[in-house]
Amino acid sequence: MTAWPGGRISAVYARLLLYDLTGSKAQEAPMLDLGSIRCSAEPMPLIETLNSLHSLSRVRGEGALRGWQRHAAASLPAMARPLLEMVTLCQSALTFIAPPEPDLDRGLRLVADMPDRTVRGELRTAFAGREVPRWLLAFVGSAGRRARLTAALRVYFRECLLPYWDDVRAGHDREVAEFSRSVTRHGMRSAVRPLAEAIDVPAPCSEGPVTLAPSPLWDGEPVGRSFLGGELMVVYPTTAPLPPEPSTPRGRQMAMEQLLGHTRAAILHNLTSPCGTTELAGRIRMSMPTTSEHIAVLRATGLVTTTRTGKKVRHALTPLGLVLLNGRR
Repeated sequence: MTAWPGGRISAVYARLLLYDLTGSKAQEAPMLDLGSIRCSAEPMPLIETLNSLHSLSRVRGEGALRGWQRHAAASLPAMARPLLEMVTLCQSALTFIAPPEPDLDRGLRLVADMPDRTVRGELRTAFAGREVPRWLLAFVGSAGRRARLTAALRVYFRECLLPYWDDVRAGHDREVAEFSRSVTRHGMRSAVRPLAEAIDVPAPCSEGPVTLAPSPLWDGEPVGRSFLGGELMVVYPTTAPLPPEPSTPRGRQMAMEQLLGHTRAAILHNLTSPCGTTELAGRIRMSMPTTSEHIAVLRATGLVTTTRTGKKVRHALTPLGLVLLNGRR
């Protein structure tokens, strides 16, 4: 395969991975420093954002990410659409939007303060001699003035990734644990060999430790990338795909909020114990008229049923409402 421009492991590491590990004879290549290889401690929000944008930009069909892709396509906010268009146009790793930082807020501050030279350089490389569109230059902004870009990254992560984040973390952790078991049983050289055979990264960049970064949101071949500060990562897909829908209660609740809106999702959640309008309004901290309006909509869609005994009413979930709330099929 051909590595993405701007995301390449150094020539020395490439030779080590491609020759030493695959068993070819390369007298000029030094022995591999196995101590320089490590696994990422946790998935990083903006790196997973970059991975997922590239996965979303490709044709959706029967791939391992088709469930998440449907969710992301339906949830993609208008504010975040320029991100997808940018990645689709470039088809190369714009790592300036993905600092290797485990905290989303700190990562976004790094994006906001990224030197203009770095940002413009990656865009020129990604467009390979073509003129960078003016709208894209305006969208990425300049150092200290990247409000549109950082807002788009934040809302994209919140709407498209956060409901699945528990699953992303679990998939990453399973892969790291399996890699550790492979190292224990067979040694680092054998554990890394499948990745080494898949990577072709001929162009040099700064040398440093190699971090293996398994990603449940990446569905391409393993690829080497050089990130902020010279950190070198090998990004590759996890063995187990993401589930077609969030598997944790928190993820399902967030996905339901995206479908119904926060207030109506809160009503369903609070009707696990049936009650009247006055009590429900107190539970969700809404006025009775507003609560009644939302109940009417949920009743019309078959998610809530209302029974009346004299002057008293009682609202409860229908079987369909329970299925939606609990994520059962």
